[in-house]
Amino acid sequence: VVANALGGLEAVIGFDMLNEPHRGYIDLPSLHNWDYNTDLHLHHIPSAFHSFTLGAGHPTTVPHWVRSFPMPTKIENHQTLNKEAQCVWRPDGPTAGKCLWEMHGVWAYDEKYKTAMVLREHYFKKHPETGEKIDWYTDFYYPFLQRWAEMVRKACPLPKIVFVEPIPNEFCPTSWTEERQIPQMVFSPHWYDLDALFRKEFGNFTVNVQALSRGTFPPKTFFWGHPSARRNYGVQIRNLVEAGYKSLGERPVFIGETGVPMDMNNGEGFRTGDFTWQARMMDALLCALEQSLVGFTLWNYNPLNSDATGDQWNGENFSWFSNNRARRIGSGTRDQTDASLDEGSRILDSVVRPYPAKVAGIPLRFDYEVNRGEFTFEWAKPISAKTNEEVGRAGPL
Repeated sequence: VVANALGGLEAVIGFDMLNEPHRGYIDLPSLHNWDYNTDLHLHHIPSAFHSFTLGAGHPTTVPHWVRSFPMPTKIENHQTLNKEAQCVWRPDGPTAGKCLWEMHGVWAYDEKYKTAMVLREHYFKKHPETGEKIDWYTDFYYPFLQRWAEMVRKACPLPKIVFVEPIPNEFCPTSWTEERQIPQMVFSPHWYDLDALFRKEFGNFTVNVQALSRGTFPPKTFFWGHPSARRNYGVQIRNLVEAGYKSLGERPVFIGETGVPMDMNNGEGFRTGDFTWQARMMDALLCALEQSLVGFTLWNYNPLNSDATGDQWNGENFSWFSNNRARRIGSGTRDQTDASLDEGSRILDSVVRPYPAKVAGIPLRFDYEVNRGEFTFEWAKPISAKTNEEVGRAGPL
């Protein structure tokens, strides 16, 4: 429907099929736990097995996770949920009030001993009929992308880019080989400082969550100071980009979403009007992107944002514009030199930066030092078969 309605607009450059996909139960190694490295564990975290028993109306004891350090969370205690024994399966529905997965023999409930048990631990890991091992990417995601991309192409009178992404905090899978790629595909993973987002804090300390989640000794993932924050972000983003090129070849790689929360540090910026830490975090983020030579979409600009309601989406407040500080509708002019147009903005000194719109060559280096206003850009320009390259340099400006 969206492609039919917007596919003919030149301003619409493409479509993204699925925002931050997840496997769900597919390819789940165990019914007893989730992957701590990719799935946020906070508050009550029922396993797949727990969710079955809870949905079937059985009081179930599940772990309760709280924030911790250096790992993001830890189990504080176990609590019993659904003490009222409410069942989500309708008696007049197709399962006649019984859990679908219980009907499939994945688990069972012993009425005599009042206990539930798993019967088919690897039900979602193997094909239920053939027993062959399945893979979420190759057996489900790639074929689904192929069908979806074909639908978009048929619906759009103009050529459109197709943006695709992996599961968040995962690298591009090596199985994404050429025959599984789709025409006009752009690999567009998301990247955020997950530690800052999780704690809603930013200061002189950052954590390489990417490395921490892959088993790196915690002290090796800690960074202090603003220059180190730039390096930390740069390492993580380059890893993401290079993994994409390694798997996909010359397909474009583009950071589909990244940004900085404005409500961090207990909303101090809202009370004081001082968004220094947000500006520093944004500068560290944009420096890392520039030095990684990768394009990106900055999340976000929201003309409806306010301090109280944020972006009016999922409890988020990422917009670098807020109506709380904007000029009143009807005041001022639309002249681009009217300084009041910038009222309502946050951290513009970090957001508004020079960049090369087009390059007649291959980018080699991109640096912008916000404190000095110094911009350096270098590129290679192949000129003939006899000469390897000609290096151009713009900067400092």
